[in-house]
Parts: sequence; structure tokens; C-alpha cells
Amino acid sequence: MNLEDETAEVLRMTINSRNYVPNKESNLLSVSGYIDCKFPGFTDEVTTPFLVFLQRGEMGESWSLVEPLSFSNELPVKWLTFPLPIKD
Repeated sequence: MNLEDETAEVLRMTINSRNYVPNKESNLLSVSGYIDCKFPGFTDEVTTPFLVFLQRGEMGESWSLVEPLSFSNELPVKWLTFPLPIKD
């Protein structure tokens, strides 16, 4: 089974921490916790830890998912951004 072609059903999300990470360009929001999900074709739930970084848009009306690209002294210094769609 190729799980990349399937979508997991998210059952629960637990957020353990939310912290602002200082950055040259702007403050990034670090969010970590656990997701309980179920994959197609499987009956068992899976609990998976997650860590995401979010960047608020300039107008404060949107968010982007950001991924660290390079590090210096174990700290991210360059980021790749992925704008998140806005839904009404």
C-alpha cells in the first residue's frame, strides 16, 4: 500500500507547547504536540508527535507554514515558506 496516495483521518490533536522563536525577519510560532490519526486500510489509531513552525502574514490575516533550510550553531537561519490557503 502506498500511503503517500492516501489521506490519514485526524482524530485528535493535542498541543503541548506554543512558543515564539525570534528570527531576523519576524517572529515565528513553534507549535508541538501529538496527533491521533487512522490510516486507510488500518483499524488501529496511531499517535504521532509533530512540530511545526508558522509565520503570520504581514497584515495579520494569514499564516504560512515554514520549514528550516539551513542551521548555524544548531539554530535555523534560513526558512522556506509555504502559504496556507485562507478559507471562509
